[in-house]
Amino acid sequence: MKKLIIVSMTCAVSLLASQMALADIKVRAGVASGSYSVDLKNASGVVYQTVNAKYTPINLGASYVANNGFYVDFGYTGGSGTHDMTSTDKTFRRSDLALIAGKSNVRESGFSTSFYGGFKTGQTVLTSSVEDKLVASGLVGGVGVGFPVGPGSLGVNVGLGIMKANWDKTGSAIAANNRSYAADTAVGFSFGLGYTYPINETMGVVVDYKGHGYSYVFDSGLSTEFTVTETTNAVGANFYATF
Repeated sequence: MKKLIIVSMTCAVSLLASQMALADIKVRAGVASGSYSVDLKNASGVVYQTVNAKYTPINLGASYVANNGFYVDFGYTGGSGTHDMTSTDKTFRRSDLALIAGKSNVRESGFSTSFYGGFKTGQTVLTSSVEDKLVASGLVGGVGVGFPVGPGSLGVNVGLGIMKANWDKTGSAIAANNRSYAADTAVGFSFGLGYTYPINETMGVVVDYKGHGYSYVFDSGLSTEFTVTETTNAVGANFYATF
């Protein structure tokens, strides 16, 4: 059986865990349908605002894979849409960058396991009469499994992230309302499910689902304390080519 690798998706980073033909360089590009939501809670845990957004993220990435299964992957995801923070839909923007390293192990049966770790940073911008910006960065890691299904392969992974975040509010006519809030370190999760269909030895298509969730506490212990619970989901397709 040909050598296979697992490329694991972070939450994310959100890198797909699925089997692909082993190669030195792999590039990918695709598009997805995404949803984003945040719940804002006060210090008593009461939700005082929920914001939902729909957007169309574009995915771009490149990987280098060594013959022993070690790989390094750089990925970008970004897109725009609308949100419902105000009575009329306004602009929403979301972008993520991830640098991931990992190791995959493939058995002759085609069953695969992998683990990965790396750095991720993401930014969400909600624009209305003012601009709210959530920026989070930190370390991510996880594990994945894959196995042959029909002409292709199915991959699943789960991951954890340790993130720091800032929430910036700007553009208010009242200067005191323009503030920057810092969050305590948050632990979140990611999940990925994808199916890889090879077109030939060097090209193929991946259809996948990606999701992640984090809960950040800002101004912890102060009278202004609030919690932001962030969730993203995306279903999409990516074309890949190996060289």
